[in-house]
Amino acid sequence: MLYDGCIEDSNGYYNEAYKIILGHDEDNSELPQTYKEFKDYITEQFKLHGSYYKSKFSSKVPDSNDGTLFERYLLISIKDILSTERWGYERYGVNSASRPLDFDLSIDLSKYQDITPFQVVFFVQQHSG
Repeated sequence: MLYDGCIEDSNGYYNEAYKIILGHDEDNSELPQTYKEFKDYITEQFKLHGSYYKSKFSSKVPDSNDGTLFERYLLISIKDILSTERWGYERYGVNSASRPLDFDLSIDLSKYQDITPFQVVFFVQQHSG
């Protein structure tokens, strides 16, 4: 579930730190196996790491000036409403998509009842490649 999640960051590069904590890009990343150890590990790591500062001329540098991951929303997609792809050489300009409201927005929240606190929100997730 956490591998499908992301940090609400509005291009703040918090997700780079999030992926490193979960070992997204490492084949042999060992995360704690018990619930308590995992919770303690994630809480500690989220309180230690913030976003990354990036510029055209430098590599990414850790930066906690705007707060840590622990202070931001962890977003888990539980129902996809719309999906589009944007590709090509040019990333400037307008990109838009729409669909009629002809689908069921209801979701079963009972399986999330043990996670507190949680809030159901709509969010836009964009990947760049």
